[in-house]
Amino acid sequence: MRSSFRVHVFLVAVVCALTVILSMRMIARYSGDEPLLNYFSNALARHLAKELVAPVEGLTALQLQANLEKSIDDIEAGEMEVFFQSAPPINENQKNLKNALGSSAVTWEKLDALPRDALIESATLVAGSTRWKVLQTTFNGEIIFVATQSVVFQRNYNNIVEVRDSIIKITWPFLLAALILATAVISYAAAKPISNLQKAFTQIHLDSSSEHINQATNYREFAEFIGYFNALIDRFRESYTQASRFSSDAAHELRTPLTIIRGHLQRLINQAEDRSDAQMQLSLVAEEVDRIIAITNKLLFLSQADSGYLALTQTSVHLKDMVGQMVDDLRSYSPHLVLTHSWRGGAVVWADRDLIYQLLSNLFANAIKYNDARGVVEFKAHEDKQAFHFSLTNTTQLTLDGLDDRVFGRFYRHLNVGSQSISTGSGSGLGLSLCKEIIAAHGGQIGIRTSPDHTVTIFASLPWGP
Repeated sequence: MRSSFRVHVFLVAVVCALTVILSMRMIARYSGDEPLLNYFSNALARHLAKELVAPVEGLTALQLQANLEKSIDDIEAGEMEVFFQSAPPINENQKNLKNALGSSAVTWEKLDALPRDALIESATLVAGSTRWKVLQTTFNGEIIFVATQSVVFQRNYNNIVEVRDSIIKITWPFLLAALILATAVISYAAAKPISNLQKAFTQIHLDSSSEHINQATNYREFAEFIGYFNALIDRFRESYTQASRFSSDAAHELRTPLTIIRGHLQRLINQAEDRSDAQMQLSLVAEEVDRIIAITNKLLFLSQADSGYLALTQTSVHLKDMVGQMVDDLRSYSPHLVLTHSWRGGAVVWADRDLIYQLLSNLFANAIKYNDARGVVEFKAHEDKQAFHFSLTNTTQLTLDGLDDRVFGRFYRHLNVGSQSISTGSGSGLGLSLCKEIIAAHGGQIGIRTSPDHTVTIFASLPWGP
């Protein structure tokens, strides 16, 4: 089973969208801690600035620490240290922090998102195997430090991630539906130009030498492909024209010498002794010459149809009388077959009488040639407001495999016959192709269908005309 381009584009879009979503989530999960750490430290710096703008008289480091701890959720004892530079350390954390701050490797960064006239700097350092975020500012002429363990900010970050995950669990069906809708729109938008180009391909007519796919109305990515297709169509038209011209020229050139040969053979047949071997051999040759002449006439007819020069002499044709006479004649030649015809409505069409006669003759000839020993041939006709419809159904010795629209192709032969009595060399393979051209010349349609009961039906329609 062939794969679908739309489904392929849709799946690629879904995979790309999911890849982007998962990648963004992984990036946010494993590289978002530093930006959030900076965000929380900036928020803490703003609280510190507010505390120091109008401080309570006699504000101590411990009081300031207690006030700042209120601004941070889930902070535990020992996770924040506030101390002056000149004050001695009162615990192990402050001792480790003072030792680390005394190192020349500490890099301070000025924080800008603060109230006016507030000067606070920040630095990240490791003291006693613990990572700290330290804020530094001046208070009452003395440097004060506010150090917070990074785990505090990480804990808050984890809380935010949990909230985000909870929201995703609630909204994921809507997100999935939006993703499917978006990818469907993308796949449709990607496949639409291909569909338009395919539609343009089907509207190209081989009999119009100037008709091409317009590159200006399509995306420039298709320009090279369209150019190749136009060049291919031009080469095909040229080859088709040459082949059609060759068929017409060959048929014209062969008709005269074949007619002369047939005349000489007929004269030799008349001069030969009646029922002699020479007369019989000459008669067989004459039959083959007649067959070649018939094939030549068919090729000439088909070349005229291909070139559009097939002239119709249309008149009122009484199909009921024509078919009735043809059925009566065939009954005398094929008494072993059951031939019937039925009609509903009138049977007068505006058509070329000779071509319609040739059409029906070819159809009946095929129906009889490939029929069973005691088979059936049934002709049915009916009409509607648009056209006259008829069908010819017959039992057949041929296998049903291969009995499809290919039978209207030129030189198509169904070689898988069900009886050795049917010669694979009989016929030229042009009869049904002639029928198709005759129907097309009259603006009608023709087709074929088979049934499990081993019957074949050729159906056709002819427009009423004037």
